[in-house]
Amino acid sequence: SEDLLMGPVAVALVYCGGSVGATLLSLVTPLLARRLGRAATVLLLQLAGVGFQLLATLSKGYLGGSWILFSLAFALRYVFFNATGALTNSLLMDSVPPQQKTRWSILQNIDSLTWAASSELGAVMLGSLTYEQLFLICTGLLFVANLPWIFVIISTRSPACPVASKEVTVQEEEEAAEEEVAPADESLFDGALASVDAFSAKGLVPVD
Repeated sequence: SEDLLMGPVAVALVYCGGSVGATLLSLVTPLLARRLGRAATVLLLQLAGVGFQLLATLSKGYLGGSWILFSLAFALRYVFFNATGALTNSLLMDSVPPQQKTRWSILQNIDSLTWAASSELGAVMLGSLTYEQLFLICTGLLFVANLPWIFVIISTRSPACPVASKEVTVQEEEEAAEEEVAPADESLFDGALASVDAFSAKGLVPVD
């Protein structure tokens, strides 16, 4: 913030804007997940966050040091990284046996410890690296960390996966709806014809 001449208020506004944006985007992610699937949506949003982090890094060190561009890119990076928590948790809970869900929920708290550890590691590395180099290393690690989502996407397409039965997209819902509606329409038509035949047999309906 000092290098970009940003005061404490500006930094707080960036984080507040990122938090509000992440909350709003998390309300939209279920709709996107219905189109693409939960795992694919998480991967897409995480890679978008990696892209904005790279833009923030380049804007500080290589694009003239614009604090406006850096603030916008950093806020959007925060938005996309933090909007996938609900989808990630739902995938995790669908993938583990019921008797182990509590155990996995507790293990998720380790995530906060990794933030503290990474901050300490960054402070140690800052003695020999610049901020730009640290951000580039972090961007590369985030990209690599999201690659396993590709295998999750592939596995959720397999019928043997416990998540596959719950991973219903809009297209599958529409196909299922068409299969349910078609027999109903046919039975209704058949019933109408049977009624007409019955009335005709009694002479209540004129037949040409």
